[in-house]
Amino acid sequence: MAEVNFIADELSGEYAPVYSMWKNGDKSASSAGEIVCKEYEKTSDMDNQAGITDKPLMQV
Repeated sequence: MAEVNFIADELSGEYAPVYSMWKNGDKSASSAGEIVCKEYEKTSDMDNQAGITDKPLMQV
C-alpha cells in the first residue's frame, strides 16, 4: 500500500504531466504501460543509459 501511495503522490505532484498523458491516452493497458515506462520510470540520463543497454549482457 505504501508504494501505491508513493506513486499516487508523485503523479499528483512532480509527475503530474505523466498522469495527464495517461488520462488523455487511448485508455489501453498497452498505452498506460508505455507512458509509465517511458515517462515515469526513465532515468535522468536516458540517452546515456540507452546506449549502455544496447550492449550484450555478460554471462555469469
